[in-house]
Amino acid sequence: MARDLYLIIQMPNGPAAVGAASRLRRSARTSAGAKFQMLTVKFLPMEIECEAIPGETLLDVALNHDIPIQHACGGMCSCTTCHVSVKEGANLLSDIEEDESERLEDATDARTPTSRLGCQARLRGNVIVEIMNLE
Repeated sequence: MARDLYLIIQMPNGPAAVGAASRLRRSARTSAGAKFQMLTVKFLPMEIECEAIPGETLLDVALNHDIPIQHACGGMCSCTTCHVSVKEGANLLSDIEEDESERLEDATDARTPTSRLGCQARLRGNVIVEIMNLE
């Protein structure tokens, strides 16, 4: 009996992660030995759906697909420019850690109860998010 193998990969933050995620996405489609459960992220207000792999951050997905999202600190959780509001699937993102929570408390740009930082929120399932600071 054949079984599909799904891998969940913890990706690093920052510019190196963008290239690594692209390479993993390509190999996920072509590798005979392993299959990745491809996820989708829908970005509002532009209404664009993008493929993603588990473990990628919302920021990585946006950058990989040329979605205009600000990221002044380069994904290091030292600003709030990648602020998003999760419209669907908040439970399918990684838990908020202390650093992210503290940054969001300081955010003045239309914070909502479902606010997350794109550089910190890692995917575990399909989500819909609204970018709060368009480039």
